[in-house]
Amino acid sequence: MSYYRALENSCISYTTNINTSKLSSIRAGGYADCIISPVTEDELILTLRLLRAEGARYKVIGGCTNTFFSDEGYRGAIVSTRKLRKISFEKDSVLAQSGAVLSSLISAAADMSASLCSELFGIPGTVGGAVRNNAGAYGRDVSDILLTAELYDTEDEKIIHLDRSDMKFSYRDSLIRHSGLILLSARLALRYKTKEEIRADMLRSIERRRASQPLQPSLGSFFKRHMGSPVSKIIDELGMKGMRVGGASISEKHAGFIVNSDNATACDICELADRVEKIVFAERGITLQREAEYVQ
Repeated sequence: MSYYRALENSCISYTTNINTSKLSSIRAGGYADCIISPVTEDELILTLRLLRAEGARYKVIGGCTNTFFSDEGYRGAIVSTRKLRKISFEKDSVLAQSGAVLSSLISAAADMSASLCSELFGIPGTVGGAVRNNAGAYGRDVSDILLTAELYDTEDEKIIHLDRSDMKFSYRDSLIRHSGLILLSARLALRYKTKEEIRADMLRSIERRRASQPLQPSLGSFFKRHMGSPVSKIIDELGMKGMRVGGASISEKHAGFIVNSDNATACDICELADRVEKIVFAERGITLQREAEYVQ
């Protein structure tokens, strides 16, 4: 690839022929041309500038807990933020780089008797993905605790700083999803409680997840809520729990989850999602929206 030489000239390491099924939490997908894992924010910015200058196709990922790739793979570079995990605690907030794992950050805050939205504990993704998608659970969202965000504007090639009010947060959505912005770091609000109180809140969150969510590989809730109501209730009412295409199935435990129950392909997952959408529209007149992101 033409951009390989540009990366090498800038001493940016990369790995070729990457199996994307090992990146995605649902364990499906083909091979990508290469993956680049910057170790600093400056290296991430330089990587993005080089790729754009070379006209290369690229996709920035975090934990890939709601993203999966086509079985045909990805013709381009995957840029992973997972090595950008620095965190810095201050009096009433914590500054976390985009690759920091959200649940690990919540646990680290708890060690300091600081609460960072315990309802989100157990969400497996990174801070970058959580902010981009306004991740949430049990009535709380990342937008509830975000104070400011530092982002790289790939179009204008500059770093910008935005307040929560600038982020255009809505249900599982933000400004980042509709722009050339890449999150570098986020400042999140802390509340101080006793360690015992915080750990008890975190335990309740984990127990709720274990009781209601499947253990098989998945992408979390595959579909967005409709009119504020969980789509899982509709899928369950229409008798689709356990519906299967190849190795992909609707979870028997939680109808909002599509799980990889037996070596599912990305095609299996997409076809199953298509069937669910068609049945829900035919029976209820509702057009479902996907929370999971499919990359081709």
